[in-house]
Amino acid sequence: MCSPFSDFQTTNQRLEHKAGRFVYFTDVTLHYLMAIRLQSENGPATCIIDCEGAGRGFSLWQGETAGTIIDGFTIINGNEGYSGGIYAANSSPTIRNCVISGCAAEYGAGTTLSVSDATITNCTIVQNASNIGPGGIFLYDSDTAITHCTIADNTAASGGGIFCIDSSPTVTNTIFWDNTATYGAEILIDIFSTLTINNSDVEWGQLYAYVGYDSYLVWDLSNATSNPLFVGGGNYHLSASSPLHRRRNRRGSIYRHRRRHPAQRSGLREGIGRILLAGPLRRNARKRDRVRPLLHSS
Repeated sequence: MCSPFSDFQTTNQRLEHKAGRFVYFTDVTLHYLMAIRLQSENGPATCIIDCEGAGRGFSLWQGETAGTIIDGFTIINGNEGYSGGIYAANSSPTIRNCVISGCAAEYGAGTTLSVSDATITNCTIVQNASNIGPGGIFLYDSDTAITHCTIADNTAASGGGIFCIDSSPTVTNTIFWDNTATYGAEILIDIFSTLTINNSDVEWGQLYAYVGYDSYLVWDLSNATSNPLFVGGGNYHLSASSPLHRRRNRRGSIYRHRRRHPAQRSGLREGIGRILLAGPLRRNARKRDRVRPLLHSS
């Protein structure tokens, strides 16, 4: 756990005190040698990692599992080749209740996951920028679960909100809005990828998703395309007049009765993949037993 802090040394001392010897620091980047839990005492508003334009918030590449939990941090001003916020390769951490904002990278400015089954829950990934590749989330050979997240106002050359290569993520109760990119402003999936999305709100819906080579977008009829009407001024909570309030269930997720629909083509967009309507998921054949090339964290 950590409390509000003003400099890296204080953060170092407090995290080491709570997490023990399994944490070491390089600049403001954390590397984990075994499963630990890092949780702020009072949430992301009062526990801020300011990378000051040099380095990233968290790096994981030692085979961490879901037992490694990052909970309740704000990461700002990160700047790296792959992801200024959180980078995980050959690791599958649990990331929840975090804010990643104002980060920059060549690829995956907010979060990059390579060969990862990580879960990202109740996170806000906004105002991150990539000059080459994805802006919000970049997935490579990863079957990530993304739930209760807001991914907005990210900019990129390709895949402003999320970019998937050889990946099969599941997205639930998530908002994609006002992300910008030349290709796939909100969603870009390519090269043997299948993205399944339900109970979510996506600007322009599936019509402007970029679906590339041998890839599939499984679009559930529970999804919405309504302006979420954020509070504004950097506040990404829903305003009182948001139409999404009418679509919320008791747990606070965007909800509408799920109507199953036979799998069928509903059109091709910008690539040679397919968009399916709420049909059976075509799962990629995963070859986890062979060594995959990793995206390095330069």
